[in-house]
Amino acid sequence: MKNKTRRIAYGALLTAIGVALLAIGSVITTLDISLAAYTSLLILFVTIETDDKMAFSVFFCISVLSFLILPQKSPAFMFAFFMGWYPIYKKHVEKLNVVLSWILKLSAFNTSMLLLYLFTTKIFSLPEDLVEMKVAFFLFANIGFVLIDIFFTLFIPFYIFKIRKRLGFKKDLL
Repeated sequence: MKNKTRRIAYGALLTAIGVALLAIGSVITTLDISLAAYTSLLILFVTIETDDKMAFSVFFCISVLSFLILPQKSPAFMFAFFMGWYPIYKKHVEKLNVVLSWILKLSAFNTSMLLLYLFTTKIFSLPEDLVEMKVAFFLFANIGFVLIDIFFTLFIPFYIFKIRKRLGFKKDLL
């Protein structure tokens, strides 16, 4: 029972931190993308420390609470449409060979960005930019995604071997 209580408390704490980060990104709009990416690190932590079920629960709670309380929704959209579930997806896709995993990761990213674009322009009637701007956005977004993925890959061992010990986590804590 103690283990289950710790898992729930850990998930609740990271949910609160995630909503707070997205709220800051909602207020300081120049930080909306970066804070959505930092919030996805919380899902990475949950994925490492617990299991996929808890990670999806934290992702879902952060997403729903962010949509309900944030004054400006763009960080919530970015988190919910891609950055939130990506660490869980990454964990499973990287068990495949490198080429196939990159194809699947880039496909998932571009599909998510296309859905986000369609959702915001068609449902919320946000103005559509020129075609050249769309192409440039997708190009730079893909470069940013690759850099974030590489950062996650490098950050995982750093978290496990350095940060985790400083937090006092033991193997069987969660």
